[in-house]
Amino acid sequence: MASPENDVASLNRLYEDYWEFILKENPTFATYLGDHRYDNWLEDVSSEAYQQRIDRFRKFLS
Repeated sequence: MASPENDVASLNRLYEDYWEFILKENPTFATYLGDHRYDNWLEDVSSEAYQQRIDRFRKFLS
């Protein structure tokens, strides 16, 4: 049985990974929030990128 501390750490990692994914996929939003790591990027609106985002969201849910 997993300890509560390990569960919390795993959940925190999931939150951090998800938030980083959101910022990277939405660089103008990241800039708006004050995160300037992606200032020189724009959102990729291609169908391939869209499918990759869907796949990543599904991975977060699994």
